Amino acid sequence: MIVRFWEARVAPGRLDEAVDWVHAHVLEMANQQGAVKTELFTADADEATDNPARIVVLMRWAKKSAYLDPVIDTVAIERAHGWDFQSHG
Repeated sequence: MIVRFWEARVAPGRLDEAVDWVHAHVLEMANQQGAVKTELFTADADEATDNPARIVVLMRWAKKSAYLDPVIDTVAIERAHGWDFQSHG
């Protein structure tokens, strides 16, 4: 099993907008390309530590896929990146 871990840093005050964008551009694309399962997690901004809101997506694949992370074309997401992991359990 291959698991793609995708993380995005969200612009201040734009978490809901960023979640909508991720659903439309990350989850939908992964599902169309055959992901076995997709999960979306959010963390609110933490003003005390000056950490921005974040979104994490886990995409599970039965085997290596041709999936490519989308180009970020929204101001709701400041930056994003992803990594592939292999399950050993």
